[in-house]
Amino acid sequence: MQKLRKKIQFYLSIMIAGFMLSCLNVTYAQSPPIIDFNAYYSLSSLWQGEGKSLEVVFDKTNNNMLQLADSANASNQYWRFTPLPGGYYRLTTKWLGEGKALSVIQGGANDQLQMVNSGYYVGQRWKVAHIRDGYNRLTTEWQGKGKALDGVNDLVKNNRLQLANTGEFAGQFWKFKYVGPAQPITRKSPFVINPNGYYRLRSHWFGWDCSLGIKKDGRKNMGAIVHKSDPSPNLWQLWKFTPAGGGFYRMSTKGHGNELAFSALTNGANKWLELIDIANYAGQFWKVTPVSGDFFRLTTQSKGDGMSLDIIKDGANHKLQLANTGKYVGQLWTLEWAGE
Repeated sequence: MQKLRKKIQFYLSIMIAGFMLSCLNVTYAQSPPIIDFNAYYSLSSLWQGEGKSLEVVFDKTNNNMLQLADSANASNQYWRFTPLPGGYYRLTTKWLGEGKALSVIQGGANDQLQMVNSGYYVGQRWKVAHIRDGYNRLTTEWQGKGKALDGVNDLVKNNRLQLANTGEFAGQFWKFKYVGPAQPITRKSPFVINPNGYYRLRSHWFGWDCSLGIKKDGRKNMGAIVHKSDPSPNLWQLWKFTPAGGGFYRMSTKGHGNELAFSALTNGANKWLELIDIANYAGQFWKVTPVSGDFFRLTTQSKGDGMSLDIIKDGANHKLQLANTGKYVGQLWTLEWAGE
């Protein structure tokens, strides 16, 4: 009986140790993948198949109309997805460049499409929603999820396009086929951080509604994505970048002052981010790297460029981590000047 009791205790200790080890090695899902913004794609529908692609019509006059045409190795069929805040994209072609974007035209039923001057217009902000089997649905911020890019079944050429009521229609199922690399989009002028003021940081994933901030978690000041309706003080969402040498910065909030710095901490497999006392610690030294247009990636001296500030995909989607650098919507950040 004594031997049996010892054997049970031995196996129980192994089970408990294994459970604790698994808890220490928790890994979190990274934010959703982003479409490669340094690449071109051809767009074809399930309805017409890959033999027909979305194209800007070369009419030698306005060159701004859209159609489905025979797929070809043509720059007016090569589309680029440039990330915008809120998980949206601007769609431009290799032919017309970044200055002309796919847009829904205001007028009539507000369902017609055209290439117009790129700008901050809700009719140019496209959301990509994966459906299934490699197909995606395209909707705009202006018309919402209820209207999707669709091919017009006119029983003639079937090559026109419009926004139509969203549904299970083959003309609304779009496949993106990689056709080649694109030159990175550079800012018109170099971005220089002003160390005398504060910035609000927003992610490509959530956009204008949410900011990088600090939330109380027990006795710790944990980094988190804070919604605009969150009661946390706004001063905890305003960040100062203080030069730390070598192209790195310390990040502190207006509400907490310069005594605490945003830090990437590790304990074995556990990784978290919080405000702690300023120290000569590589996890407090942040690099801000331009990625595309107005977006930046944040990395630390301790982990290098291979690990970036990311949002954990866990349903709540507000916790932060350092995760493997890649094309993820939670790793692209805008820095919005908030004043001194």
